[in-house]
Formats: sequence, structure tokens, C-alpha cells
Amino acid sequence: MSLVVRCRVRRKGRGGFLLDAELTVPGAGITTLWGPSGCGKTTLLRCLAGLEDLADGHIQLEETVWL
Repeated sequence: MSLVVRCRVRRKGRGGFLLDAELTVPGAGITTLWGPSGCGKTTLLRCLAGLEDLADGHIQLEETVWL
């Protein structure tokens, strides 16, 4: 079992950015997310939690699409 995440967030204006992420997370074990400050770690987690209004994409577990 695995979780497939496809998230694209574009913010315009001052401090605008584009986050385009696609990843597959295994269904067992521990998965980490790391990178330099400002690379989009928190925005990606907000997409996973359904808190990012500007997100385009999907979160899917096996055949079931969550978001």
C-alpha cells in the first residue's frame, strides 16, 4: 500500500512562488521530509492536510482519491 501525492501550488504577488511536487510514500515505516528553508516543506504538508486553498492536484491511497 502506498500514498501518491501530486500537489501544485502557485502564489502570485509579493513573495510569490510555485511548488510542484509529486511523490509516492510507502504505506509502512517512517517517511521524512527535509530541505533548506523556504523550499516548500510546510506548504506540501498543508496540501496533505487539505489546508492549502490554492492547491491543484490529488492525494490518492491505492485506488481511492482523498483530495
